[in-house]
Amino acid sequence: DEFITYGLKQGHVRVLHRYSEARALLKGHTGPVSHMCFVSASIVAAGGMDGRVFVWKVQATDDENALQVDCLMSLVFSPGCEECEVLVCPFDENRMVVGVGNAVMVIDIVEKGSSVCDVDPLDPAPYGTRIGEFPLQDVATSISVSSQGVLAIGSRRGRVYVVRNVGTGEQCCQNVIIGEHVDRVDWVDRRGLMVSLKEGSKKMMFVL
Repeated sequence: DEFITYGLKQGHVRVLHRYSEARALLKGHTGPVSHMCFVSASIVAAGGMDGRVFVWKVQATDDENALQVDCLMSLVFSPGCEECEVLVCPFDENRMVVGVGNAVMVIDIVEKGSSVCDVDPLDPAPYGTRIGEFPLQDVATSISVSSQGVLAIGSRRGRVYVVRNVGTGEQCCQNVIIGEHVDRVDWVDRRGLMVSLKEGSKKMMFVL
């Protein structure tokens, strides 16, 4: 809770320090920022409408007017993702979940610096692993991870895919049919999942 972030029209991300006047401007995206999250207390990830994800580490310094910012990762998803919306969500302090079109994957946070890494969403190795339970015929619209590490993926085709034991040999998926475009999924506690439909027309609560 040391930092506040928000996106700007130019595709930049503004970071403010809660307890001083220090601020920073995180640059890299060539289009609007679509999703942001804190992977940990000091690591910020941002996905854009340009098929890219940037990960930065932000730290306070002795200078009350400046923050130290280091780019940890710069990922470009291709082929065919140049204008795709990229979803990001924290999984744990070392991993994040990324959604690009019909692919959802768990990406390891590894310090790569400012060098650009090209990632195939359908085969993201060595940067991470694809969630095979999400079908290629659908498009991810929202992702959320519960405090127990359960992944929920909302989709354009009106389904919610609930994936348990992510990254283990016991990974399994529960398919909840909604029937309408899912706009947002949010875990509200260990078992309660709030599902919002397109344009906020309806909200539903599921206990899973």
